[in-house]
Amino acid sequence: MLTAPDEKLTRFQAAGIEEVLFLEFNQAFAELTPDEFVLRILKDGIGVRDLFVGEHFAFGKGRAGRTADLIRLGARWGFQVHPVAAMRVDGEVVSSSRIRTLVQAGDVGGAARCLGRLYALTGPVVQGERRGQALGWPTANLRLPRGRVIPADGVYATTVVWNARHFDSVTYLGTRPTFGPGERLLEVYLLDEHVSLYGEDIRVQFVERLRGDLTFARPEELAAHIHQDVDRARETLKAVAQSLTDA
Repeated sequence: MLTAPDEKLTRFQAAGIEEVLFLEFNQAFAELTPDEFVLRILKDGIGVRDLFVGEHFAFGKGRAGRTADLIRLGARWGFQVHPVAAMRVDGEVVSSSRIRTLVQAGDVGGAARCLGRLYALTGPVVQGERRGQALGWPTANLRLPRGRVIPADGVYATTVVWNARHFDSVTYLGTRPTFGPGERLLEVYLLDEHVSLYGEDIRVQFVERLRGDLTFARPEELAAHIHQDVDRARETLKAVAQSLTDA
């Protein structure tokens, strides 16, 4: 998934939405015809008066119902349907499948343009193997959340949100092949802060991918390359901040 349920609720609340209804999609629900869905769920269940749907919305068993059917049934049962035109970015329709493809390819900038916000992952900071600290670059480590769309392995310019504070950072995502096979993790280095984050929930926002994952012959070579990654992350985040100021 692109957005965790609790994050969705937070964003709904920020947008002024007062109530959210979750419907269990079980076999009985899947068997509802378009007419049954409208009568049982929308009219009798919710009592809907105005309904906003995407222009390619489909509903009912086998996705048999379309927007035109919804408009017809709305007129019959006393509610109005408002089709919403698809949004386009860079000349292409914005869809969840398009955003997933961008994120998985590491194009987090393209994903951000479609989302209208930075793509992010949230989770608790866990105990790592302290390899970053041994190399001179102590990191906060996150296990990747289950079910979420994960960006391609590599190094990213990022920002970290913790306790309503924002920190510039550089993030590595991968299996650390220099040290042999390992668990795929997310490791974050705060650029200008030394904060103890172990056990805390943090939000890592992906700004731009700096490079793909690499294998180094010696840890010392990795440490030297991390220095370059940090410099590039600083430059990238500074440029992004300047562009927002100029906008």
